[in-house]
Amino acid sequence: MTGPSAALLELVGVAGTGKTTLLRALKQRQPGLQTDLRIGQQIRLKLLIRHVLRFLPAFLAKRDRGRWLSWDELRAMGELEGWQRLPSPRSSPRVFDHGPIFRLVQLQEFGPPLVARPDFGAWWTGVRQSWARALDLVVWLDAPDDVLLPRINTRDQRHVVKHQPEATAVDFLTRYRRGYDKLLREMEGERQLRVLRFDTSRVVPERIADDVVLALDERPVALSR
Repeated sequence: MTGPSAALLELVGVAGTGKTTLLRALKQRQPGLQTDLRIGQQIRLKLLIRHVLRFLPAFLAKRDRGRWLSWDELRAMGELEGWQRLPSPRSSPRVFDHGPIFRLVQLQEFGPPLVARPDFGAWWTGVRQSWARALDLVVWLDAPDDVLLPRINTRDQRHVVKHQPEATAVDFLTRYRRGYDKLLREMEGERQLRVLRFDTSRVVPERIADDVVLALDERPVALSR
């Protein structure tokens, strides 16, 4: 008999909340932490073609159809299904950054009008439900806008709202927060998914990492699938 799969968790939060810093702290506490979650090119291509064939007819049939799915959105859809085909880890925890919850929110909040159609909604709901069953723990990081905006504007990484007007940036962050809140409430209701929430303007990454490791250590009782 094989033992239980290692924990599967995701770090979520808008830009500037400290996900990368937390990931470094987690790696110090869990040296074997798995973060390289890649899908083979053949699987990615098959999923991309399948999604095009599935949704393109409905898109073309609608006169006022707006734009088609972007390459990044099609790739996100492939990742949402392809990640679930990866073998379940049996040793060290596996962690997503920009993982399934991020991809689902991105599609729902910023996708084309197609995402509001019933056929796309049925696909989205099915994927959401499957990830609610698959994930053991979600760590949601946030901070006030007056803390996040300077972090975004002064860091080296590019970002769509970097140096944009404050109203534009705040609206962007608000849409992501709204999407995370709605999605996680749905997922918690479906499976009692455990979600840890932290304000990174109040709690240092080391403390958050300690709490996450403690939650993972409790998994046989509290986080079992």
